[in-house]
Amino acid sequence: MSEINFLDKTSVFSYFSNRGQEILSDLINEQGRNNPSKITSALQPELKATRDSLISTVIQKSQRENWTKDSLVNAILLLSHGANAAMLDFRNQVWPYDYMSFSRRVGELWESFCSLCFHYPLNDQLTLNVPPLFADVRNKLSDDVANYIQSLPLTHEQKLELINYYRKVWLLVDAGEIQLALDMHASIGDNHFNIDFKSGFGSNEKGNTNRLLIVASIYKHILDGPFTNLILVRSTEEEGNHYLQTLKRSGLWDVFCGAEAYDKVCELTGFNLSSWIKKNVCWKSDLSEETYVHLEQNNLLKYLTW
Repeated sequence: MSEINFLDKTSVFSYFSNRGQEILSDLINEQGRNNPSKITSALQPELKATRDSLISTVIQKSQRENWTKDSLVNAILLLSHGANAAMLDFRNQVWPYDYMSFSRRVGELWESFCSLCFHYPLNDQLTLNVPPLFADVRNKLSDDVANYIQSLPLTHEQKLELINYYRKVWLLVDAGEIQLALDMHASIGDNHFNIDFKSGFGSNEKGNTNRLLIVASIYKHILDGPFTNLILVRSTEEEGNHYLQTLKRSGLWDVFCGAEAYDKVCELTGFNLSSWIKKNVCWKSDLSEETYVHLEQNNLLKYLTW
């Protein structure tokens, strides 16, 4: 592996540029130039594997050399940003982005990028949690209700009838899949935070909005808390639609958009991600001229307002 200065942007970006070109050349030789979907489906996992390997390397290096937490997070963010830029560049080179593919991809990259501050927090009190399984919540609630019904001053037949009606309600609930896992689950002391990252609310989000309302209701009204449900949005509130306002007015979610989202990340993790982005992220120079021009001509640069 080439020697990399993990705290130097030029060094990191040079490595990803060279590594990306190696991967792309191999894939073109294997797949041919007329298979852009096959090439890109293999290209991005390869670049992610490269990024993850480098992150493992820098973690070991930081332990040997007693780096500060701040230096480690800086290096990991720089590796992640370098990988993101390479993935966008080489994907666009093979298969130019359209609106749907680019907006979806940026959403994935932004969520993963922000999550790094939680995986490597400066705040020693912050710990990650494993979200509960809906099946476990359902079973506990069913047992609690059944025990309560049994305690009521009713005949045996009346109790059976009530339990039967209750089971019919669960049949309706079980008709759909309810995943209680969100993008991030963390705690600071006794305070538990459920966090969902969203790149923006500029399209039809009805299905996802309904799911988020159900999930937040379960955390707020059924599970033992206290839970704070947070939605952190990359774009500003003015760019959102009525689905964003529905979540904000629900009383179930605390919604933070744009700069406020970064403030909340800093509050929880102790790392000023907004300041880091201002210092290290400049998409016009971080991307190739070809990619940048393509995004500009297709009105896609707005998704890179980080």
